Amino acid sequence: MRFLALILLALCIATPAKAVNELQGHSLQEVMDITKAHGATAEKLSEADAATLDKVLGPRPVPNADLYVLRLNDSAIIMLVVDATVVFSSAVVPASALDKVLERTGA
Repeated sequence: MRFLALILLALCIATPAKAVNELQGHSLQEVMDITKAHGATAEKLSEADAATLDKVLGPRPVPNADLYVLRLNDSAIIMLVVDATVVFSSAVVPASALDKVLERTGA
């Protein structure tokens, strides 16, 4: 588990572009444990926030997927989760850009 966490962290920090879909296939609980261990935060987006993202980015490739956002420092990763399993994770994006899309204060 630690080995996996180190690999994921190295990919996300050293080469953000390679982090795209790196979390695919992992259980949500496993990702949450890794997130917590590294001081990141995870948030399940509300239906309103998910609808806002769908308007900006287009419909989700998996319509029944829940949207989660992982944040570390000023970066964010968007994940699609179905049945407690990650089916897609985005490239690392600036958290401020995501906050602006979601119309959150301070964006």
